[in-house]
Formats: sequence, C-alpha cells, structure tokens
Amino acid sequence: SSSSSSSSSSDSRLAMNTSASASATSVTMPRSLSLYGSVSPIVDIAVMFTDTRDQNRADQPPPFYRALQRTVTGKLANLNHRSGGRDIYLCYLRQSDAPPEKRHLRPITGLCVVHTDRGEMAPEGYEVITKTVSNQMANLNAGSGGRHIYLCVQRQEGAPPLLDLAISMSRFKRKVKPPEGFAMLAHTAGGASGDLNAGSRGHFVCLCCRYAPWY
Repeated sequence: SSSSSSSSSSDSRLAMNTSASASATSVTMPRSLSLYGSVSPIVDIAVMFTDTRDQNRADQPPPFYRALQRTVTGKLANLNHRSGGRDIYLCYLRQSDAPPEKRHLRPITGLCVVHTDRGEMAPEGYEVITKTVSNQMANLNAGSGGRHIYLCVQRQEGAPPLLDLAISMSRFKRKVKPPEGFAMLAHTAGGASGDLNAGSRGHFVCLCCRYAPWY
C-alpha cells in the first residue's frame, strides 16, 4: 500500500521510540497480563508516512510505540510496496509500554479494513484510524491511485486482546498467507479484497493478527 532508496532510509529510522518525560520511564505491567504469558496486549495502533514527499517530514513512532518494520518473510513492511505511493508503516503500543497518558486505553480486540471510496463504513463497535501520527489522512493506499483503505479497531470488554501483528506480502496472491497462529484480514468489512494495495499495481499486502485464546 516502493521499495527504493527512500524505503531503505525509512527503515533505519523505524525503531521503538523510548523518548518521554521522566515520569513515564517506569511502566508496570498489570498482574492480569500473566494470563497471556510474557506478551502484553496491544492497546493502540498508529499509521506513519515515512517518506518526505511534498516536503513533509518523515513520521516516526510516537514515544513507546514499536514500528512494524518487516514482513513475515523479512522484507520491508511498507504497505504501499511497489505501488508508487507513500511509504506507509504501522506502529503499535503494548499495554506494558504505555506511558501514564495512555494507560486508560483498553486492549484492542478486533481489527478490520474498509474501502471508504466504495462507501464502506466501520462496523458497529469499531472506530476508524483517520489520521497518521503527523495528522495526515491515514489512507493505507495513499499516493498509489488505488482504493482508499482505512484500518478500524475494536475495544470490546471481555473479548480476547490483540497480541501480535504481522504483514504478509507477495507478488502473487496465492502466496500471501498468515504465519502460524495468526488470522489474516483477507476481506474488508464489506466483503471486498483485504489487499492493502487494492486498485494499485503494487504487491499483494495483507495485515495479519494474533489474539489471546478465549478462557
């Protein structure tokens, strides 16, 4: 949703951002998280444009967020890979890393994507991530000429939380598969292709997620 020199330089900047005030340097993981072993639930996801197109500054992960840098096969996890669009990456915040101002966030319990140019809307109980970390429109296909694709998140009390994210990418649709234990967003909320490069000439790119089991 451009593997070029800009993608390579972007990767060097995509690391966990641990800058914050002294008051946020120590974060204690709640006792309840022992239910999920050593993996802390994901409470927030953000979208980054890491290129400097249109004289914009390259986005970086907000404090304590981790960038999803690589696909399941080790390629750069640029959601606009080979589409000619913006260099787009996701970053996420785990509950155990959350600074004081983010500790109110409940774990994410569901994800979906929508094609807003086709009139698709977020399902009930989901909210659309409309803006990037630099307050640009968070279209996951931005600049490619393809579908307008937005990520939606759900935070449902009592539902298994999201534990991990992954990106599956290939030139060939049949080779886009989730890692073991992950579910792939193969379709949008309205039943269209879940390819994050839909409508462009880029590679097939799908978001995969792993949730905690029901107890």
